[in-house]
Amino acid sequence: MKIVRLSSRPDLIPEIVKHLHAEWSAFTNWSNPEKIRQRFLKRSQPETGETCFVALGDEKKLLGTASVLQHEIKEIREGTHWMSEVYTCPEARGKGIGTALIEKCVDYCRAQNFKDIYLYTPDQQALYRKHGWRAVKSIEYDGEQVSIMKRTLA
Repeated sequence: MKIVRLSSRPDLIPEIVKHLHAEWSAFTNWSNPEKIRQRFLKRSQPETGETCFVALGDEKKLLGTASVLQHEIKEIREGTHWMSEVYTCPEARGKGIGTALIEKCVDYCRAQNFKDIYLYTPDQQALYRKHGWRAVKSIEYDGEQVSIMKRTLA
């Protein structure tokens, strides 16, 4: 497996959109494939301050993706930097790809000298706790109850 920035593989955007829309289309932020595509086009441009990592397997097959964003949930004022959209393709689950993507995002944030990074999750709190995150708040977001979690990097 190899993890690269989406900026080096923008040709993967249509496939990423297809996967994320199929997984999360019941939620407002994921119901429109064109809006998803626009978000990932932005992340493929290095100067935007946001980035996306993609995990690739044999023959450069997409295995998963994870992004680092700014101010994902505007109501959480202290949360400047967010890890988001951690996704592993169904056939690649259970093989450590999600963990590798999480750590790639954390390493990127450390290299940027970010003090901490946030995320939200409705159901993966145990996974993120295993990787050093702690729950700081519970809110309703995009029609579901989610935990806001934080990992201190400094």
